[in-house]
Amino acid sequence: MEVKVGKAIRAVSLMIGMVVLSACTTLSGVKTTSPEAERQWVTHQQDLEQFRSWVISGRLGIQTEDEGWHVSFRWQQGNAKLYHINLSGPLGQESAELQGTAHGVTLLLSDGRSVSAMDPDELLARQFGWRLPVKGLYYWVRGLPMPHAAETHAVDDQGRLYWLNQAGWHISYRRYGDVAGKAFPTKIFLDSPQVKVRLVIDEWTLS
Repeated sequence: MEVKVGKAIRAVSLMIGMVVLSACTTLSGVKTTSPEAERQWVTHQQDLEQFRSWVISGRLGIQTEDEGWHVSFRWQQGNAKLYHINLSGPLGQESAELQGTAHGVTLLLSDGRSVSAMDPDELLARQFGWRLPVKGLYYWVRGLPMPHAAETHAVDDQGRLYWLNQAGWHISYRRYGDVAGKAFPTKIFLDSPQVKVRLVIDEWTLS
């Protein structure tokens, strides 16, 4: 089943959204591989791993070879498998809600339909034609690599991720902000061969 959206509206939304998401880019310090930066990175990871539930809100831009979307989002995370992600298009034209539990994931659409699957990435790909790496983002959104998965990375001069290559994605950390005395990402670019994702977090709430 295909979610039908006016291509003209979608194109305008994409152009506006990508301009907003790309504006005023601030890189997260200077890339370094110094032993001191790596030591800071180990401590930074340990700090961030304590925070496993949160609420974040902001803007999300998604671009494939043929189409693009720009939506606002609110992500409420309980643990690795319990979450609610609300997506809403410009002026409320489109909306969707992704609900994750230990038993799988359900996508609720604005027309009242719902579809379920075990894997959120596959479900979004089937419904919208693009793959949002929800399972990876549980870690990446905090500035952490997924555990037990191959990765390469670089850190900045404050021991925070500068970029990360993992699970077929290149994740670039463009900006950090102070949240409860810790540095959390507020602007993240994710790129794969099939899709580009631009994520701007306007608000972090830790719980």
